[in-house]
Amino acid sequence: EAVRRRPQARNVELSSLGIAPAPLHDARVEQRLAISLANVGAVLRLDGGRFLFQLRDDIPDIVMPGRWGFFGGHIDPGEDSDTAIVRELEEEVSFTPRAFCLLTELVYPRFDAAGRKIWIHRKFYDVPVTDADVAAMRLGEGADMRVMTGAEYLALPNIIYWDAAIIAYVMAGGQDAEENKGRGLF
Repeated sequence: EAVRRRPQARNVELSSLGIAPAPLHDARVEQRLAISLANVGAVLRLDGGRFLFQLRDDIPDIVMPGRWGFFGGHIDPGEDSDTAIVRELEEEVSFTPRAFCLLTELVYPRFDAAGRKIWIHRKFYDVPVTDADVAAMRLGEGADMRVMTGAEYLALPNIIYWDAAIIAYVMAGGQDAEENKGRGLF
């Protein structure tokens, strides 16, 4: 099966202080924060510390218009996140991943069109791709796509802040589930 599951992370630093780490997914947290939207993001990772990013369309009624970030999107009703990441990649770049694994999850606030604070639960997937894969991709959503290093991405003025946090995490060593077994997530 192409899907690899990351084991439950343990935060060694917190454990040494006698503090139990929070689980990656806790329904009580979602209830307390009133999670409004669940979505997925694909960290399309090439060799040499490079990643494929999408320049979002510059349309005022979408989230983060005209900014660079990961491919991905919402989870449809009744759909699980693994199915959603495959569907989003097929829709956005005509690509079906051969393998992927859950990299990390992030809950963050955002304001909706009415100015109300909502909470987003985003699952980020590590999706290894090759230069040949990228060459065969066809952009179906967004204004552009570009291969960049994490540092090149972070130097851009128009990036999505939650994707920037994940790139910083990956650059700090969190990019490989096998290599980082047992290391805590942020």
